[in-house]
Amino acid sequence: MAHKPRYVITAEGMDVHTTANALLVFDRGVEEVNWWSIHRLADGRRLFDTYTPLAEFSITSDVQTPRYAGFEAPPDDTATRA
Repeated sequence: MAHKPRYVITAEGMDVHTTANALLVFDRGVEEVNWWSIHRLADGRRLFDTYTPLAEFSITSDVQTPRYAGFEAPPDDTATRA
C-alpha cells in the first residue's frame, strides 16, 4: 500500500539534503550567486533563504540545542531610506 506524501516542495536548484533530521537545505545554485533555501523537514514550511552556507551553533555550552542562521542582503540596486 503506497503512502501519500505529507507535502510537496517544488524548487529549482542543484541539490537538496537534510540537516540534523530537522531541516531541508535546497542548494539553489541556479544564478550567478550561490544561495540556499531552508525548509522545515516536518511540514515543508519555508523558513528563510541564505547567501552563505547554513551555520549551526548552540547558544549555551551546557545544553547543546542547535540553532541555525544564514545571511541575506538586499541587491545593490535596492533603494535605501534616509
